[in-house]
Amino acid sequence: MVALEHDGSVNRRRLKIVAFLVLLVFVVSVYFYKSQRDDDMKEDTWSPVFYDEPENDRKLSRQNYTLGDDDDELKIRATDGHKLGVIVPYRAASKELNEFAPHMKKFLENQNIRYEIFIVNQVDEYRFNRGQLLNIGFREAIKSGCDYIALHDVDLLPLNDKLDYSYPEMPMHISAPHLHPIYRYKEFVGGILLLNAKQFKQINGLSIRYWGWGKEDDELNRRMKENNMRIERPPKDIGTGPKNTFWHVHDGNERVRDRIKVGSQALEDQKRDIVTGLSTTTLDTYSLLEKHSESIRGSEVTFLDVELKCNQLLTPWCVPPKECGEGYFKKKITDETMPRWVCQKCEYAGCMDLHLQHNIFTFVTVLAILVFVYIEFKLRQNGSSCIHVCKRLLLFIQYRLFL
Repeated sequence: MVALEHDGSVNRRRLKIVAFLVLLVFVVSVYFYKSQRDDDMKEDTWSPVFYDEPENDRKLSRQNYTLGDDDDELKIRATDGHKLGVIVPYRAASKELNEFAPHMKKFLENQNIRYEIFIVNQVDEYRFNRGQLLNIGFREAIKSGCDYIALHDVDLLPLNDKLDYSYPEMPMHISAPHLHPIYRYKEFVGGILLLNAKQFKQINGLSIRYWGWGKEDDELNRRMKENNMRIERPPKDIGTGPKNTFWHVHDGNERVRDRIKVGSQALEDQKRDIVTGLSTTTLDTYSLLEKHSESIRGSEVTFLDVELKCNQLLTPWCVPPKECGEGYFKKKITDETMPRWVCQKCEYAGCMDLHLQHNIFTFVTVLAILVFVYIEFKLRQNGSSCIHVCKRLLLFIQYRLFL
């Protein structure tokens, strides 16, 4: 009897040790997964440079901030005959556009800016090409008498009226790294960038080789530097910081970034593009299907429905991949024209990484086996077994069904 109790005690101790080892392996695997994910994100965002927020940082929000709200230092800016073309690369972001159009109308009129908003709407089935859409918008803006432009994301709305949208003598990066709510690396020039027409022509606009999300802004930064253009940014003492200078209306779950790199795209995206740009944005690379004006919540915008063309010998990654690679999954997006999907990286937008899913599944499976073994052990101590219990359960169910 004493020997049996001793054997039972040893078995229970062994079960505890095995359970502890399984848990330890799971924790270690999660730790290494997280470390690898952090390294991947660092590679995607270059070297981040963070700035301190101003000490007098004010809390601004869409609800409690009125544009031009009793500021003695604010002076109405004269347009001096200039006209701003606000160019918005766009695809099926109606929620963002419904906020963008009336907000920008109020913001620019408050600064006494003469302007026109161009929504460059990509309606083809290729992947999104932000650079080419901006080049197309520039060509149409020049035709409408604009002598300077704002390369403007539809999901980034300015809240601080000290962000000056007037005519720039040098490129003016409104959404500077020390003010942008997300991107803080010093080479960042995306979001909102003002250039006059001469400067945009001088740098040959944006590269049109980048399909999907990202990298075209970094190429644009190189072009400006190579042309000895000093990129100006708002001062740090405008009273707001990264949390309240802009309203970022992007929903990462609904508007998924098309981050996947297809084939040799990742390697090609690192190369300097000295071939394509504004000069190659011609009717050979796109078709303007329709140009019309539309009122969005009281704000007039000019819609340019464009169909891009792609030379698949030069940039085969313009075509959406049929299947997503490892670490990505298909995310469905339904827009105004057609059902689409993009490959979403599993570490973004609330998606659980496949490696973590596998670890959790393995842990739960092993845990279930251990529980089964433990129950079997306890039942055998009482002269029974799981098989015996299952047989009795099946007989009971059969009896109740056919009673």
